[in-house]
Amino acid sequence: MGHAGPIVGREREIGELTAFVAAVEGRALVLRGEPGVGKSALLDVAAERAADLGQRVVRAAGVEAEAGLAFAGLHQLLHPLLADAGALEPATRAAFDIVFGRSTGEPPSVMTLGVAVLDLLALASGDSPRLDLVTTAAPAMTADDSDAGPLFERAVTHPAGVDFLIGHSFGGLIAQKLLGKGLARAAVAVDPAQIKGVRALPPAQLRAGFPVLGNPANRKRSVSLTPAQFRFGFGNALEPAESDALHERFTIPSPGRPLFEAAFAAFTRHSPAEVATRNPDRGPLLLISGQADHTVPDVVTRAAYKLYGDSPAVTELKQFPDRGHSLTVDHGWRAVAEYALDWLDRQGIQGHDTAHA
Repeated sequence: MGHAGPIVGREREIGELTAFVAAVEGRALVLRGEPGVGKSALLDVAAERAADLGQRVVRAAGVEAEAGLAFAGLHQLLHPLLADAGALEPATRAAFDIVFGRSTGEPPSVMTLGVAVLDLLALASGDSPRLDLVTTAAPAMTADDSDAGPLFERAVTHPAGVDFLIGHSFGGLIAQKLLGKGLARAAVAVDPAQIKGVRALPPAQLRAGFPVLGNPANRKRSVSLTPAQFRFGFGNALEPAESDALHERFTIPSPGRPLFEAAFAAFTRHSPAEVATRNPDRGPLLLISGQADHTVPDVVTRAAYKLYGDSPAVTELKQFPDRGHSLTVDHGWRAVAEYALDWLDRQGIQGHDTAHA
């Protein structure tokens, strides 16, 4: 691969990218800019430098013509790694066979597919000096975008696989699931979706979930919240103007199936929401709770925390008073991010090397 020619006037950016791909510890980076400023050319340079260092590079690009094709981006990203899928567990291989059209069957849930993807990435990273995975997800924080919140979900890789995971809501559930399987050194779950074994079901949570759970047909649909529904479920601890602004900026239609799976986990024998809470060998886990949260009320997060009581592994709970489900993206997100990073540092896991992520 190669870019069209020398890039003039981008020496600082090229130097930062070169240092990024050469770093031993795992990191994530988001490159942002207006159309036409040279982002693709800089990514070409980063890929070249990584390849020169003997690193395995996985790339994907958004194509408008593929917007209506299911799993098109995932197929593009993972296709170079599918040769490694033969070493995965049968259920994980079956998930890839279905979503990539190699066999028929009901598509796997979002949680099942998410775990399968990270299983494959962890396996592939163990077969090479380092697997560099560059991902973006809204909202992202960059050095010149200090008003945006941190990533909802995050995985930072290191030579042995995934270093640590940070997930919000269903991302928090997935982070716990992966940690319980020994696929990460540590995890932070922020207002995590209800895992199997949690039986608390406060009225506020029922009301917050009703726009989806109120219609069984939504199990196979994507649902978008109205500003009023978002204000109750996410922005109830905010001024109405901030809640409405966050709704306008971040709300998109989301699949209803994960919410049904979490809600009925207690009645499902092999629920995707099941987590290995008793694993004594897993890494440290931090559960963060916004005590004003309606979508995942504090009592739900505390109930999840109690399920880990039989494991000697480190499990901690941090409660933020007067914070709702929007705590990762609203005006107070920095306090949550700083606490999580400080906690990772206390566990001996480098957290503050992510200024550009």
